[in-house]
Amino acid sequence: MRLSTDWWDYDGSLRRPTAASMRGRCACGWRGERTVPLDWERVSGVGHDAYDVSGPEEDWETHMDDVATRAVPLPDDVSGLLRTLRQRLDALVDDEPLVVLKAAEEAEAIVADFGPIAARYLAGDAIPLARIAEALSVLDAYDVEVHGRLELDTAISEWPCRRGALGGQSVKATRTA
Repeated sequence: MRLSTDWWDYDGSLRRPTAASMRGRCACGWRGERTVPLDWERVSGVGHDAYDVSGPEEDWETHMDDVATRAVPLPDDVSGLLRTLRQRLDALVDDEPLVVLKAAEEAEAIVADFGPIAARYLAGDAIPLARIAEALSVLDAYDVEVHGRLELDTAISEWPCRRGALGGQSVKATRTA
């Protein structure tokens, strides 16, 4: 059984402990320094989706901004296309989820075509793992090395520290009462 670190799972129900605070967390291993106390009476009143988690989310955004400043910049036109695609899919997802799923499938096909080619170029250029890690917003070369053992081209999509990545943004329980 997978143990959750999502703060709302630790409300004391179902024999789980009750979280006393929460903080930002990233799939890369980063943990926010600031912890925010949880007010379970307020959570009960507004629901966990409406509960204010802006502090930990801001910490995570700051972390993501820091990671992004060390990454290789995308050309403006590519960055614009990706931003436009993300905005358009966000606008469609509620009313047209099948359209968004089809677009995601098309995007995956593009990644499947070009990711392995780019990875082979990187491997052929013998670029140090630390530089690849920095360029791809991975915090350290260890992550690249671990994933690199699996093959660089298949691991790129699994690296943490990306906005929108699975396991990317999160606010987690930090301690229990």
